[in-house]
Amino acid sequence: MRVKKSDWGYSIISDGHEIFHGDWETMTGYLRERLGGANKIDPIIESLYDAMSLTDDIAYEELTDIIKMLERLR
Repeated sequence: MRVKKSDWGYSIISDGHEIFHGDWETMTGYLRERLGGANKIDPIIESLYDAMSLTDDIAYEELTDIIKMLERLR
């Protein structure tokens, strides 16, 4: 799964197909619903927000790997 930012909002791409396109709030709601609720996904969404300020295209897997590494360091 990848998240891409464009002039028209955010897209979630899975297996080469766009499965979502919309604004940030709608996208985060979609991710919460799809990936297991707010408690599980909100830390990832916060990191995704930070990462999207640096790049227009990030792989969800890359982000979750970074979060897992940071959790191990705590």
